[in-house]
Amino acid sequence: MTLETDLRGASAATVRGAIERGDPLPGTAGFAGLVDGALVRDVLGRELVYVDREAAGEGASAWSFDPGGLADPELLPAGSVRPLRGDPAGEGRGEPGGRQVWTLPDPAPETDEGAAVAAVRAAVRESVDEVGSTGLAVAFSGGVDSTAVAARVDAPLYVAGFEGSHDLTAARSAAAAIDGDLRETEVTHADIERAVEAVVAATGRTNAMDVGIAVPLYLVAERVAADGYDRLALGQGADELFGGYAKVARAPEDPRVEADTVRAARRETALGLPDQFERDLRAIRAAGVEPVAPLLHDRVVRAALALPGELLVAGEGRKVAFRRAVRAWVPESAAARDKKALQYGSLVARELDRLARQDGFKRRLNDHVRKYVEALTDACGITGKHKKGGLLGTPHCMRGRRTGVGDRAISKEGMVAIAFALTVAMMAVTGGLLIQSSGSLSAGGPFLSASTDPVDAGSGSDGQWVRITHESGDAVEVANLSVNVSVPDHRKRATLHGLPTAELGQDDYTGNHLFTLGRAGIAGETSTNDTDGVWSSGETISLRIEESRTDLRPGESVEVSVYHVPERRQLYSETVPVV
Repeated sequence: MTLETDLRGASAATVRGAIERGDPLPGTAGFAGLVDGALVRDVLGRELVYVDREAAGEGASAWSFDPGGLADPELLPAGSVRPLRGDPAGEGRGEPGGRQVWTLPDPAPETDEGAAVAAVRAAVRESVDEVGSTGLAVAFSGGVDSTAVAARVDAPLYVAGFEGSHDLTAARSAAAAIDGDLRETEVTHADIERAVEAVVAATGRTNAMDVGIAVPLYLVAERVAADGYDRLALGQGADELFGGYAKVARAPEDPRVEADTVRAARRETALGLPDQFERDLRAIRAAGVEPVAPLLHDRVVRAALALPGELLVAGEGRKVAFRRAVRAWVPESAAARDKKALQYGSLVARELDRLARQDGFKRRLNDHVRKYVEALTDACGITGKHKKGGLLGTPHCMRGRRTGVGDRAISKEGMVAIAFALTVAMMAVTGGLLIQSSGSLSAGGPFLSASTDPVDAGSGSDGQWVRITHESGDAVEVANLSVNVSVPDHRKRATLHGLPTAELGQDDYTGNHLFTLGRAGIAGETSTNDTDGVWSSGETISLRIEESRTDLRPGESVEVSVYHVPERRQLYSETVPVV
């Protein structure tokens, strides 16, 4: 007999029928748990269930919805059924791996475009409407996905981001368009540090991408819980199901996908959803609320999988069918808005990078944000593993103060960064190598350390600027520099020379037409209006990539190199993300 508490997201009868028929989409929003002595998890892994490799039999200690209470937890793979069993020695375990019962369907594309869009519209409308509004809040970025949910429910809207971030601006605009009750959380560095501790404890993940996504999710959920709501609706899944990613739109040329068509690239992306769900569900639940994802209901998945490639991507447009479908209730301004990934739209990724560099974890160190996160959480006794007993509470060891590398045990990589800084200082003292003037360079130099901010893909005042900041080391004459900028996703590259200049002209660079011409394309030490002719510590070289010729999208990258022409020396090189 299956108890109600043994299964989440569906009835035992529904799951039995899905197993018998081999039906991967039996009309649920995802499920996981114990049915007839076997653990089950739906085809997209929208719910979580763990088995203990060390526990015996079918008792509560053998499996759990939360890994914290298990000695050696293993997440059941999506689409799997794993019988629990015992043996005479009392050492029974979940059968290794279980068996794959369900796989994501790959139907032939619907040939009637009107019918395909109508099916998406009906599926989304029904799935959102059945969520209900009791105890509900909406995670709201102002994009088409979250607005498609928010416009059909009676619930407050929550957004988190740094002031000036894309998400705060878009959320304000979209909330006004649908007359929504928007509640904002303006994120601070202290919020990031506190949330990092909580999400690492909850998810066991420390890499920059996962932490950058989980932190704003946690901060929104935390505010929602504090306001007395216990459910959080998200627009999750639309990008994966409806072709929202640049790598899907550019298949098969984009190296990030193996597929040779847009439809196949969409499927490849959708198959990555189960890994995302473990991170997102655990981060949100750690804040005390239950996530709800109506755009991932089986009926929406089924309608999305039937779309032809041209209703996923058409020209520069993505999520074509989804946008057409929800325009029935979503204002045009939101339906047409390009979305930024959560970690970039909130500016959390940028500020995590900034915090890491401020604490001595420079970008020249491989995976510097992860090293910073691990140093931060190690100081609290948190590791990147699930702890017995579950979430360690909300850690407080860093709360209320900024931390530095001197405040905690320093990693080997952190020591390398400090050693570099000390070496520069020692060279200055013992050899008189710090600059007396712009012409006084280190022997064999010049040598310097620099960094480039992530490039904003927006079209506003900050849009598409490449900003390279001199951090330490030799000052150099700007006239001796050349700057190489490459955008591999667009197969464009240009080298800027003849600096500084009052306004950027075609004679100032070689290669592709990449930069904005005139005074609008330069600032800082590249502009004669702003420079003293020397690039030194704390000063920035700023160049703008022309949007009309190279329209950057979040998830792309920009490669930057600075050369000292007389010495034929590369001073600095880095690849930064577009956000």
